[in-house]
Amino acid sequence: MKRKYSTLLALLLLFTLGLTACGGASPAGTAEEFIKAMTEGKKEKVIELCTEDMDKLAEFPMEYIKSMKENDDTFKFEASDFKVKDESDNKATVTFKTKITEKGKTEEEEVSISLIKKDGKWLVSFMG
Repeated sequence: MKRKYSTLLALLLLFTLGLTACGGASPAGTAEEFIKAMTEGKKEKVIELCTEDMDKLAEFPMEYIKSMKENDDTFKFEASDFKVKDESDNKATVTFKTKITEKGKTEEEEVSISLIKKDGKWLVSFMG
């Protein structure tokens, strides 16, 4: 369980750190919109939120989550409590809590992602 949880978190972090999402008015809102689209398997929405060079990277974590949902009736991924940890004029770090239930066991962890502000919108960013 711990290894699979760590694998999923690593995939989510790789994915979130490797993408630039079209953004919103706030760093926390942008991060929440991005994670929600990814975990719900909304491929078109995720691709819409990605830079062209990163859209293929989006497929792997979404397929992993889809596979877990199909093969484990207890599997559940939740993200909550999105908070801005650090923010400057054009950079921010957002933390949020993850809760993954797999095979009836639940693990929780805090995750952070970087964002940049471009053209007045906050974007999830690898370069943040």
